[in-house]
Amino acid sequence: NRVSTIARPSADFPRAFCPDDLDFSTIDNLNPYFDDLTNRNLDSLDDADLWLIDFSEFRSVIFEERTRLYIAMTCEMENRDNEKNYLYWVENFDPVLKEKFQKLYQKFVDCPHTEQSSTSHFALLRKHWQTSIEIFRPENIPLETEVSRLSQQYQKLLGSLTVEFNGREYTMQQMILFLQDTDRDNRKKAFETILKRWHDDSGELDELFNKLLKVRIKIAKNAGFDDYISYKFKSLGRFDYTPNQCLEFHDAIEKVVVPLCREAMEARCKDMNIDNLGPWD
Repeated sequence: NRVSTIARPSADFPRAFCPDDLDFSTIDNLNPYFDDLTNRNLDSLDDADLWLIDFSEFRSVIFEERTRLYIAMTCEMENRDNEKNYLYWVENFDPVLKEKFQKLYQKFVDCPHTEQSSTSHFALLRKHWQTSIEIFRPENIPLETEVSRLSQQYQKLLGSLTVEFNGREYTMQQMILFLQDTDRDNRKKAFETILKRWHDDSGELDELFNKLLKVRIKIAKNAGFDDYISYKFKSLGRFDYTPNQCLEFHDAIEKVVVPLCREAMEARCKDMNIDNLGPWD
């Protein structure tokens, strides 16, 4: 976990709003900074600009801390302390931060000076935050916490998968190297070993996926959407294209790209002097 050795803050990006040693042991330690941003007057465009700079730094520092916990957890899936630290954040920080961030988004969107500068660099940001405000539902906060928990369980299960191959134990990530082997029989053996391991745990993986799907659909319904795809497009700020346009793009790939890939595979068959390519080729 080399990320843990990276100094904070970066020498290239010194902090101006947050202290270098900001204490994340409890969510209450962040209240003074939330209070500052909440109570500060935005009487001019310059005030809004400075407020945004400070808020952006504050959010970045918070997201960096969460990302560090996530990376530590995924790098050492068997480390119970890392898992505990990440889940503590998910259960105690995330729910509070989501509500507090929404109030700050609203403060910025409500500022008339940012609205008047709609042609400036504020325009897209205002659009993103206005969308976040529109789809935010307090009742979705515990559901989103459940999504994070289930996702962590899914990651933990994936990280724990190992196989016996050629007399040694390997993780699934290590097995990918054998798919690059120049020996075709060894590639095939590696591929089938990986596939069997996935199949052995498919029941538990499917169960977690179905639980995630059920919770995500409920989140979308609570926010007034018919399905999760429509909700997710909105929440990700995909303003310039629709799910239907993605499907049209898929069709174009099938008609134009897939035939080219087939030609390339046929050429590879000839080069390898085989009749048919396998997934391990």
